[in-house]
Amino acid sequence: MFIETAEDLGFVLGQLRRLGTDHQWAEAKRARGGFPGDLWKSIGALANTGGGLVILGVDETSGFAVTGLADPKTTAEQLKRVCEDAEPPLRALISIIDHVDGAVVAAQIPAVPRSQQPCFFPKKGTPEQSSFYRMHDGDQHFTPVEVAHLLDAHSTPDHSRRLAPPGAELSPELTD
Repeated sequence: MFIETAEDLGFVLGQLRRLGTDHQWAEAKRARGGFPGDLWKSIGALANTGGGLVILGVDETSGFAVTGLADPKTTAEQLKRVCEDAEPPLRALISIIDHVDGAVVAAQIPAVPRSQQPCFFPKKGTPEQSSFYRMHDGDQHFTPVEVAHLLDAHSTPDHSRRLAPPGAELSPELTD
């Protein structure tokens, strides 16, 4: 879901409040004191695990209260730069939401296709050092073996998308 309005934000925050935690598809950060230095891990993890939302200006520890951002325009620019620094680059949909309790920056992080995973951050290290996936409400490092398998898939053709040759259809009599 792309968060574009205060109503969209209210809907997502309502879900997070009912769950009592951010989770597989959403990461909320207060970010009142500046751009979170470790946010790149969550961005990469979401990209490697089907995509999701990053919401800045919301405090999870205060029941997902909107705390606002001191400089939402700069925060949105920093978020854009982090997404551009990813490999492959992430084309996130980023918005600044004017909420009654303060401005919030939200981003829809796209999923990286399996054939291009792992999404990692060359400025932070090798794929083995800077590749994460999302599990529940946390970002987990891929193991070196997982990274190797993902990188091997870059050179292996994906036959799952090929059409079956003519005459390869299953006979209805055999599938009953």
